[in-house]
Amino acid sequence: MATKKIGIGIVGLGRAGWGIHVQDTRRRRDYRIVAVADPLPERRAQAERELRCRSYESLSQLLKDTEIELVTIATPSAAHGPGAKKALRAGRHVVVEKPMAVTVREADSMIAAAKKARRKLFV
Repeated sequence: MATKKIGIGIVGLGRAGWGIHVQDTRRRRDYRIVAVADPLPERRAQAERELRCRSYESLSQLLKDTEIELVTIATPSAAHGPGAKKALRAGRHVVVEKPMAVTVREADSMIAAAKKARRKLFV
């Protein structure tokens, strides 16, 4: 019996995004990288070629992709909280790269957003 693969969107294709999250996710049989988001065109082009996925310039654009169930936030640390909360509000589950946030207040607001959206937040 085949199981449905979870559609993943990865935001940020730098060291953590490409070097950790893309590499780990592409080896798994239960996930499929549906799309990526990064402001640099060359990173998006590489992802399209190598991963055969869609690419977007921003998280906002990526969140319009209805095949994405789980968003991985691998952006610079200061952007983790805003990005995770935006994805949660859009109804997606979220994996956020460490550090989760740059302040305890931001981390608490991310947890609250996950509870309100009834979605999972993983670090």
